[in-house]
Amino acid sequence: MSEPPSVHFDPESMKIHTPDMGITVGVALASLHKKVVVGMDLKKSSAMMREAIVSGILSLGADVIDIGIATAPVVSHASRLGDCGVFVSGSDDYDSVSGYIIFDEDGTPYPARDLRTMETSVNKRPLTTSKVGRVYPYLTATEEYLEKVLSESKPSSGCSMVVDCRCGVCADTVPKALETLGVEVLSINGHRDVDFIPKDLGITEREFEDLTRMVGDATGYIGLRMNTSGSNLTLLDENGEVVDRWKVMAILVAYLKPNKLILPLDFSTIVEDVFNGEIEIPITTPNISYGDEPSMTIMGMSSNSICDEFTRQDADLGICNAGFVLRGSNSPDGLRAAIAISHISCSNSIHKLVSTLPELQR
Repeated sequence: MSEPPSVHFDPESMKIHTPDMGITVGVALASLHKKVVVGMDLKKSSAMMREAIVSGILSLGADVIDIGIATAPVVSHASRLGDCGVFVSGSDDYDSVSGYIIFDEDGTPYPARDLRTMETSVNKRPLTTSKVGRVYPYLTATEEYLEKVLSESKPSSGCSMVVDCRCGVCADTVPKALETLGVEVLSINGHRDVDFIPKDLGITEREFEDLTRMVGDATGYIGLRMNTSGSNLTLLDENGEVVDRWKVMAILVAYLKPNKLILPLDFSTIVEDVFNGEIEIPITTPNISYGDEPSMTIMGMSSNSICDEFTRQDADLGICNAGFVLRGSNSPDGLRAAIAISHISCSNSIHKLVSTLPELQR
């Protein structure tokens, strides 16, 4: 096998690739790992890009554990089955070519230092092998992830939600998990559909308008709209109004009372003030503050670096562009965030809680 051309990997370049680059990424991973877990979403280019990275991995003699169609949190959790994991996923632009999210064995997204190691493995030494790896199907990754999340979650009886899965991969996890916990769920786009074209999250879309109307018409219901990878969500209060993500984070801080909080540079001061007790939210919560001195760490803008710091500190709560990070996972997890919100909604009005918060400041 000829030596690949010089390449550069960073979190942004990993989002969108050509098939040739996908093969190179697979070769780089196989030069460092002997067993790679691979899962993908339903975007139209994901199957092609999955084949590209799998080809690169196999060509250097490493094996692939294929978990099929899954959410990003499922792939993160399943990474323990190998030496690392890869989630093949498209960006918010549905015409773009899918890229890759790479996870360490512990489920943390690859930080920049690991991507530099991949670069070195490809650019600084010849890569040859006489062996071709094998693909091993693994069909129970989603069920094992659900079992773990549900075993760590308390019931949410008394909560009512309208949930829009956008016909994406989280249709296999979010409604089922919430219903198991006792949430009364009205589902929109609750089945997987490879022909469904998910566009950006926005309040002008017809699908979003349907969700807003259903929440407004169903007394006492809140709304959740999942993103296409299952890592993030948009929250609607009981009036069908979209709640800003920083206000969602502030409510999570008030309810969960985290001892260690990880934030990006562009965080809202509302979150800091709630964490420090300068803003009091009248929230009913069974959680109590830890005895240790609470700490808040501010990182850069990269989701990878925030998740890496979250794992290093064994933190309780974090937020990045990709979603909310809660204890139990080392990467953004829309289902865990949805469950936490369901617990809050059992005994609190989301609309009333949000109305107590001041205007956003950064």
